[in-house]
Amino acid sequence: MMTQLNEPLLMDITPAWLADFSKDQGEPGWALDLRLKALTHFLALPWPDKKSETWKRTNLESMPLSSLRLSLAPETMAHPNGSSESPAKQDEGLLRYSLREAFLKEPDSLHSLWEDALRKATNNKFHTLALAVGQSGTLLMIKKGMKIKTPVHLLSPAETPLRARFPLQFILLDEGAEAQIWEENGTGAAASSSDPGFVASSTLIHLKKDARVNFIHLERGSSNLIHFNFENVIQDESSVFNSVDVQVGAHLFRNETHLDLRGRGAINKILGVLLGDGTQSFENWITQKHEAPQTTSDIQFRGALKGASKSFFSGLVSIVKSAQQSDAYQGAKHLLLSKDARADAIPNLEILADDVKCSHGAAVGPVDEDQKYYLETRGISPADAEKMIVQGFLEPVIAEVPSESVQDQLRTLIEEKVS
Repeated sequence: MMTQLNEPLLMDITPAWLADFSKDQGEPGWALDLRLKALTHFLALPWPDKKSETWKRTNLESMPLSSLRLSLAPETMAHPNGSSESPAKQDEGLLRYSLREAFLKEPDSLHSLWEDALRKATNNKFHTLALAVGQSGTLLMIKKGMKIKTPVHLLSPAETPLRARFPLQFILLDEGAEAQIWEENGTGAAASSSDPGFVASSTLIHLKKDARVNFIHLERGSSNLIHFNFENVIQDESSVFNSVDVQVGAHLFRNETHLDLRGRGAINKILGVLLGDGTQSFENWITQKHEAPQTTSDIQFRGALKGASKSFFSGLVSIVKSAQQSDAYQGAKHLLLSKDARADAIPNLEILADDVKCSHGAAVGPVDEDQKYYLETRGISPADAEKMIVQGFLEPVIAEVPSESVQDQLRTLIEEKVS
């Protein structure tokens, strides 16, 4: 583990320091090459500011960039259901390694996935930094034709004030493999300091032909967390990616998801639920790129906001000329529970094919006073009436989740947040 190097300020990371970092980790030469490429992009890119269309809504003033240090504290890899058994004992079709283990046991797979992630990150300041200095995380591989029934959990611990963490997750499902994966950030506990912590996480998921995954991401960080989440999904022929993104924690959460449907018949459904209060801020930038014929994508986000919380949703559906007979939909709806809450949704379509079905929708509005009055006239308190309306508003998305047990857990989580 890291014992020889001090925790540097993010702005002080240099190629020489990174070389010492990689050597101290005992990494192979190709790992340092990829890290240095990522750092080169990071150093060349300007810090985002309000002049940038994609960053003008992000409150970077809340980030103490000059005070953030890279956290080098070791993290413990969590196994499914909290077990300490090795992956082989859990299920012979599941290979699961920490990054340090993966360098030794699956270097070719890790190398390929890391390269894919870097190709997607070259224009993003924080994503390239994550791929340059990330030390914690997991390589998860599901073997060909294997169906993993036990949910696999990827847990990331709570943040530390004025420290920056960069967890890296690499996930590969071979042909015909199936799995359910939970990725959870933070504990939801209140921070012990007024100083924020920072996380920039990178997740790369590759689904081979006929692979299928149900992927659930839970953001439960403390009220002082600033979290930038970068998720890239590559789908080969006839693969299916079902995703549920639940956002209830963090002070500032920015999610950038890019999905490449590059194999004929690939399908994905992206469901999002967010609940904000206080001064929480949520941003979701989602790109669906149809690169092959007969591909299908569906994005549905719903949010409920109170206090002075805010949400911004930007969805882009891109269908290239060769992706004929594709079908795409994107929708975002927000319920405003206070006069100071705010939500914006901007759906975008980029269609170059002529034989496709594509549509979008967006809506923002307050609680229906007639519904609230109806419930109150039947003896329900105003607070409980509002709670019931919020739960009913989010339920159509929850009902789309392809697992009843997951639905129940999400309903419980939402009830806790609403209460």
